[in-house]
Amino acid sequence: MKWDDEMEWFNLHSKGDSMRKCVLKLSLSAAIYCIWGECNTRIFQHKSLDPGSLAGKVCNSIRNTLLSWRKLDSLDATQDNKETCREWGIL
Repeated sequence: MKWDDEMEWFNLHSKGDSMRKCVLKLSLSAAIYCIWGECNTRIFQHKSLDPGSLAGKVCNSIRNTLLSWRKLDSLDATQDNKETCREWGIL
């Protein structure tokens, strides 16, 4: 999809503050940050990661951020929140 279409989808699906919505917002931020870092590494150090390693780096960034959230302890123990935590390996 075009960037504008991606952002329209994101804006439509990221409204709210449920844990899934927070993970969605975090995912976009982590992806952009890791891709930006990869671009800099390619330009200035002439090194690159394969796509799978870059995707793993994004996922690890998301998981590490989720693990650092102090509010995880105080989250409502809803089934949706528990499932989201299990999906990210933090439960």
